Amino acid sequence: MGNPFNVHCPRDFVLKMTAEGTVSNVKVSFNPGTQEKINKRLYEVQQMIDSEVLRRCDPLVPFDTGTLKQSGSEHTELGSGNVIYRTVYARKQYYIPMQHENNRTEYWFEHMKNNGGKAAILKAAQEALNK
Repeated sequence: MGNPFNVHCPRDFVLKMTAEGTVSNVKVSFNPGTQEKINKRLYEVQQMIDSEVLRRCDPLVPFDTGTLKQSGSEHTELGSGNVIYRTVYARKQYYIPMQHENNRTEYWFEHMKNNGGKAAILKAAQEALNK
């Protein structure tokens, strides 16, 4: 699939700003290669987010033979923004409450987000962007 990000940085543009009754025109110029660097960085951060979602969901995914858990890694393209668990029974395991052991549960992505995962992933993403 490759990099799904395509941020467009115009070469030059003018911002018209008004402050305390004074109108100013500010010319903004991007260096060549800026757009490519931004897209590459966003893709790297999305890869980190996808990987972290898989890692944090791992202990919550119902486990019998491990096929469902492993399908997340096999069917998710890191950087796509889509984490996919694909087995014939994945949908049933996700949506229908069943008896599971060791904190494994239905709606594992929602449980992960609501138990500190969302905040931790957003914090890690922000830190990665700031590097």
